Amino acid sequence: MKREKQAHGGVLQRLEKGDVINPKGKIPGTLSFKKLFRQFLAEEITIEDLNEKSGKRVMSRKHAAVFLAAKTASDDNEDPAVRLRHLETIMKKLDGEPLKKTDITSGGEKIGSPFDGLNIDQKAEILLILQKSKDG
Repeated sequence: MKREKQAHGGVLQRLEKGDVINPKGKIPGTLSFKKLFRQFLAEEITIEDLNEKSGKRVMSRKHAAVFLAAKTASDDNEDPAVRLRHLETIMKKLDGEPLKKTDITSGGEKIGSPFDGLNIDQKAEILLILQKSKDG
């Protein structure tokens, strides 16, 4: 480990190739944040169901998040786009999104954009046209 004195009087320790920060490794039985969070989501809780006659429901936190997201998504007081985005976000984040490979056709080569050959004025004109069509 390389030590460098600093102007303020402190010492900066920089790792060099081959240095190990934690030579003993993690303590056996230590859970990762991901595992702890999954356990947290799996715990059962009781939620109040305001629109149902049952009054209360017992379910996992994970199921409660989906349940409440669905209730929020079906709330007529919310903008439909916001409701749908809310539900999609919750659903994607509960177990994570599947791996997305973006390079399926180019073999590692950069894929060009239709706008690559345009100058700044041409790009600005296209943006104005798109904005006008969006505004109606």
